[in-house]
Amino acid sequence: MQINREIALEGISHKYGLQVGKNLMDGTENGLVGQDAANYAAAMTAAAADARMAGCEKPVMSAAGSGNQGLTATIPIAAIGEKLGIEEEKILRALALSILLTVHTKHYLGRLSVLCGCSISSAMGVACGIVFMLGGTYAQMTWAINSMVADISGVVCDGAKPGCALKIATAVQSAVRAANMALNGSGADSHDGIVHVNAEKTLENLGILGNSGMKDANRIILDLMLEKQKT
Repeated sequence: MQINREIALEGISHKYGLQVGKNLMDGTENGLVGQDAANYAAAMTAAAADARMAGCEKPVMSAAGSGNQGLTATIPIAAIGEKLGIEEEKILRALALSILLTVHTKHYLGRLSVLCGCSISSAMGVACGIVFMLGGTYAQMTWAINSMVADISGVVCDGAKPGCALKIATAVQSAVRAANMALNGSGADSHDGIVHVNAEKTLENLGILGNSGMKDANRIILDLMLEKQKT
């Protein structure tokens, strides 16, 4: 937790990459975004990605084989816990749950997926971690997972780059929104696209979407990236 927090503070304090996190934090001064826990979590997490993607040499703790997934799975939980004054043991348990959910979700997507692991797998872990940290139930966690799939299931991975911080900021905001909905007794259900009433089946559907439904996406994305080199 402390390792990832340090690179987040580095990204907030200096001008790395697209400065997504720094801009989110500075946006509270001009009133464009709020000084709430959701924005703070998104800013801190995006700032860590800003720094990492720009070559900052500070170490990070990875999750499911990815540094950015590790940042996304942990920093929002720690940031929200800090902002809301939650006891350390509860934060640590929520962190463990977030990482476990990240790994579990990656089981469906696969190690190398066209779907963005940070935006989807890690953010689902965060949503469930927040629900747990704020006293929610297992049923509410399944609502959170379903809402996440209904929201950002189509975010693709188009390589490691500064723009990863943008997707991570979006994912963290989505995770907080899904957790808040779940804690208030609502969430996406079988009326919403690929979402199934059973969250495990929802994850299975998500894996099919990424691995079968989008099987040509990686080739097309690569072709588009290579085409840029000709201009």
